[in-house]
Amino acid sequence: MSETIDYKTIQELAQNMESCFSFNPDDSKNAYLTWRMRNGDTSGRFKMLSGGYLEIAQKEIKELLVDNSARQADIYIFPILFDLVHGIELGLKSLNYRLRHIVGEQDANISCGGHKIQKISTDTKKLFFRFEKLKKLNVEQPITATKLICNFINNIYKHTDNMSFARYPLDSHGKDMFYIKDDKIIVIDLDMLQAQVKYVIRMLDFLDEFIDRTTEDYSR
Repeated sequence: MSETIDYKTIQELAQNMESCFSFNPDDSKNAYLTWRMRNGDTSGRFKMLSGGYLEIAQKEIKELLVDNSARQADIYIFPILFDLVHGIELGLKSLNYRLRHIVGEQDANISCGGHKIQKISTDTKKLFFRFEKLKKLNVEQPITATKLICNFINNIYKHTDNMSFARYPLDSHGKDMFYIKDDKIIVIDLDMLQAQVKYVIRMLDFLDEFIDRTTEDYSR
């Protein structure tokens, strides 16, 4: 059932709308953009944002697996996939930022890769190999973890290299996205998605922990 709308409020808001960037007297109803993001450093901030997107996606998948009686998954899957792709991108950028700093790249303070998540994940593997040579460490486990993440990303790329597919029904040329223009039905197995996402998130955490364990350089 649709939420009841007060038409008097519509008129009032059309004339003047207070900014939601304000304090609620009940502090439990406030969301602070400042507190967490001013703590830590650049890599940590990427990691915090990544965690937020991925946690929301996991929560939504879990809820849909409990109740999808209204077939809401058919539309909720788009923001879920957006959150997953963007969360993974942010997580990889956090790692790459740290690794670039450690291996001494001149552009260590630059968030490289744009939104090309496949390239960003490939860069992660390359940076771990450079890390291996510098620190004289075995990076077999980090490479395996990175490959797991890459496999998740590559499965998306088998359908499209346009990562705005979850945000818009059309691409930048006004063409239908792959799930519209293709004759076949495109479907997501939510059970499988939940299981794979759990491991992707764990591997992102593992890679961060590996850097912590194997270097005294905690720069982010």
